[in-house]
Amino acid sequence: MNVFSIPFAGGSVYSLKPFDMYMPEGIRWIPLEPPGRGRRIREPLIRDLHMMAKDIFDQIRSALQEPYAIYGHSMGAMLAYLVTRQVLAAGLPPPRQLFLSGCGAPCSKLNQPGRHKLPKEAFWQALRELGGSPPEILEDEELQHFFEPILRADFEAIEKYCYQEVAPFDIPIIAMIGYEEFVTREEVALWQMETTAPVEVVTFPGNHFFIFDRAYEIARLIKKSLNLTIV
Repeated sequence: MNVFSIPFAGGSVYSLKPFDMYMPEGIRWIPLEPPGRGRRIREPLIRDLHMMAKDIFDQIRSALQEPYAIYGHSMGAMLAYLVTRQVLAAGLPPPRQLFLSGCGAPCSKLNQPGRHKLPKEAFWQALRELGGSPPEILEDEELQHFFEPILRADFEAIEKYCYQEVAPFDIPIIAMIGYEEFVTREEVALWQMETTAPVEVVTFPGNHFFIFDRAYEIARLIKKSLNLTIV
């Protein structure tokens, strides 16, 4: 079973790599990334979620004949959803399950704050309030200079996303959030609008980036959920 993982805003192929160490035998953890960061740092950034999703879809298209699931955190969760829509539109085998963390349903993405337009100081203060950004980035001018264009492009893509209601698919979803984060349980429960299959909402201690403290528990949850499909 392949599990394709898609990172949060500003993240790269390395951001969710630590989860790999907790994945049991039978699950292949495959981290992905949009262009403009990580191994693809020389490629131009994308400022549109649908175009990002197309890029991710093109990365995995040739591997979709094998059983697979998709995991995404925050922006990565939205991309996991949009990639799934593109997979279905192409008539390819759907994921067995979606694992989405730190993200409300697409229909809740209205009136997003315009973080990508904030002046530099206010922009970085907004990131501090989100939690999860390493102190070495938050306090280092040189690293800020490097990451700011990536983060602004990702936030612009998120904030310009326009939800369009479509018929629900039939794929189970496990949606995870932190107790102390800005995404509400009500926003997460709205994922049920996107699927006729069950949606399970799981809450962990922590803020928006609870995933780094709960990687082992998330890996166990993924294993348990996919256990019946692993040969």
